[in-house]
Amino acid sequence: MRPTGPLLLMTGLQGLAGGVFVVLASLSWIKGASFAHSAEAGILALLGVALVAGGGLASTFHMHRRAAAQFILRRLRSSWLSREVATTAPFGVLAAASAAAAHLVAAPPAVDLWLFTATALVGLGAMWVTAMIYATIPAMLSWRSATTAPAMMGTGLVAGGVWGWAVMVAVSRTAETGLAIALVWALLAVAAVKWAQWAVFRRARARVESGQSMGIPGRQYRLADTGTSRTPYRTQPQVWRPLTGEERRHAASSVVLAAVATAVLLMVSGGSLAALFAVVSAAAGVYYERWLFFADATHSSSIWLTSGAASPWEQPARAGPPAP
Repeated sequence: MRPTGPLLLMTGLQGLAGGVFVVLASLSWIKGASFAHSAEAGILALLGVALVAGGGLASTFHMHRRAAAQFILRRLRSSWLSREVATTAPFGVLAAASAAAAHLVAAPPAVDLWLFTATALVGLGAMWVTAMIYATIPAMLSWRSATTAPAMMGTGLVAGGVWGWAVMVAVSRTAETGLAIALVWALLAVAAVKWAQWAVFRRARARVESGQSMGIPGRQYRLADTGTSRTPYRTQPQVWRPLTGEERRHAASSVVLAAVATAVLLMVSGGSLAALFAVVSAAAGVYYERWLFFADATHSSSIWLTSGAASPWEQPARAGPPAP
């Protein structure tokens, strides 16, 4: 799938926002209700709101027909896309309410505590629904896997957690060692899931390249669009040109280096400068991980487009993923 800028921002910022609010809710329970009115909590809540708003703004540029957005909630029973809107909108509302409550001194701390918790839980639900949009597409052989949801959610949560840790270090001038250790363990768990997911991607690519399977058993196939009414299907976002080995290695190496740098900075836990570098490395890791997730996905229809009889791919080759 073509990794467009709005798509990368939409999914990436949602994960970062979820991670920030999970950190905010967790610290509120650990440090006590009085933490809800601290400067750290206020900044974390504002950061979370900004990330949710950024993701929502990016989603409007990802729409093919914005006028059809008014019908988006009509298929809640069958469409994960409709469910995404139904969960992301409450996430944004609760995030804004959390930010307002954190800056209202008159608000009872216990109210803030439960509001932060509700925002984090709804955010987790929204992230899971977004991941299921991709995990339930039979034609996307790379995504039709149990690794898709934990990989997408885990990457965002850990990176958002690192941003939350950085805010605590910069504002409170403390190392927040306990949070840093928890994030390192979470990073290791996500790395294991990503390793398994990359293996799924390799198997999906091999199945299509061998020309033996489309991966959709027990279904009747028909040509739904001959390409006469719009741009040929091979140029649509669902099917992108195959990545070269160099592009794949470049993006994967960037993800690994960003993860290692983030882990090292968390273990160092030394001051605002380390926190700043951790924010940058975590953001870079999310960007390259998400770019590779979309760009390297194998669609079952590629079995025809990669044959000698098919028209050549019209996308120009590049040496690697675009700069953030």
